[in-house]
Amino acid sequence: MNQSPSTEQDPSTPAVASAARPAHPYRAFAMRAGLGVAVVAVLLWHFDARPIFRILSRERPAYFAAAVALYLAGQALSAYRWQILSALLKVHGRYCEFLAYTFVCMFTNLFVPGLLGGDAARSVYLGRRHGRMGEAIASVVADRGVGLISLFWLAAIAAMFLNFA
Repeated sequence: MNQSPSTEQDPSTPAVASAARPAHPYRAFAMRAGLGVAVVAVLLWHFDARPIFRILSRERPAYFAAAVALYLAGQALSAYRWQILSALLKVHGRYCEFLAYTFVCMFTNLFVPGLLGGDAARSVYLGRRHGRMGEAIASVVADRGVGLISLFWLAAIAAMFLNFA
């Protein structure tokens, strides 16, 4: 008897797609956000927060908002650059995926010494998602390389305008 491969999944094996997604993404987000707020609250309770609030009260809200907007725009451009470099290595994904990995790994850099922890996390997230770990690592290294070259160019242009002799 000829048995053709079935498109139905065996009920005894777990679905890969359902295992990757949390059952309640809003609840998971709320738990992470609550944990973050709790950590900040404990730090503010443990240390004297009055100097921090005094400094923040003197800041102009428009300048603060502009600084935050510029920072977020820079991270968004960085995620776009990483997406382009990854596409050159045949690792294609949506922009929102690269942006999410960028912000998750920025958060990772807060707790892991140096920048390598966030870069390693970016490589692992992208490589596991697309099953191309080597290419994902190469895309992160290329992204860092392009950033370093850009920094050199920025320093060279600044040196030209400052007339260093």
